[in-house]
Amino acid sequence: RLAVELVGRGVGPESVVAVVLPRTADLVAALLGVLKAGGAYLPVDPAHAGTRLHHILHGARPHLILTDTETRTVLPPTDTPVLLLPTDGTPADGTPTNGTPTNGTPVHPTARPEHLAYVVYTSGSTGLPKGVGITHQGLTSALQALAEQAGLAPGRRMLTSTSIGFDVATFEVFATLTTGATLEIVRDVLVLAERESWDVDIISTVPSAFAELVDRIGDRVRPKSLVFAGEALTPALVEKIRSRWPEARVVNGYGPSETFYATAHRLHPEQPYTTGVPIGRPLPGLRAYILSPGLTPLPAGTV
Repeated sequence: RLAVELVGRGVGPESVVAVVLPRTADLVAALLGVLKAGGAYLPVDPAHAGTRLHHILHGARPHLILTDTETRTVLPPTDTPVLLLPTDGTPADGTPTNGTPTNGTPVHPTARPEHLAYVVYTSGSTGLPKGVGITHQGLTSALQALAEQAGLAPGRRMLTSTSIGFDVATFEVFATLTTGATLEIVRDVLVLAERESWDVDIISTVPSAFAELVDRIGDRVRPKSLVFAGEALTPALVEKIRSRWPEARVVNGYGPSETFYATAHRLHPEQPYTTGVPIGRPLPGLRAYILSPGLTPLPAGTV
């Protein structure tokens, strides 16, 4: 129903739709609706309102903003059209939607591999946040390998805890859905310490956040896989995890926002990692280059 509404509002290949929604199932439906309409979604965490949100909307200039009544209050003044997410199958204009446009033609995805799938903004740790466009091909080329590394499969449950404004959330959502697994959408990874027990199989998070939790949740969760990205994974955290969950697989992923994921390394259960944890080799279908500070490719073996 949402895809139909978006197509009717001119969304198609290379159209960017800003998605500003709280962490509920509607957020996932919104991302899928934008993709089915052929557009590219721009995920914005409502918690990152203010200056960052103004900068993102001004820089990306989305075709429209998809939000809900409550979240709309955090939006800065903008000339961009706003579409309120329907909660009952009725679009904002009050016209019931039956799943097809008014001409009776079903909506089929029209985007090609080279078209944008999403636009994500960097953290801004080295200056102003920068918008990065990722194509369908760039996303799907890494997704299957990442899902296999993480052990995703039908019936498995993925804790979906990363802010939607970062590309780790893209992995959490789409690697899960494309393998028939289940999303467990939570506020953030710290909620693991707020419940007596959790029925989750795969936890994807940032090492520093998880390091604070290990001692508190050792008896509350029994993860089959732990997938880390966003920061260096330390040998100390690896050893702590092994002492708590010796049977769990541990995956160290790497990739800047500009590339989605580039590598992933599944740690060997008996190998000591005393000097550092590898980020692995390029994922299948990807190629990595080591560059100098001037962005010149370096010869093999150069540190």
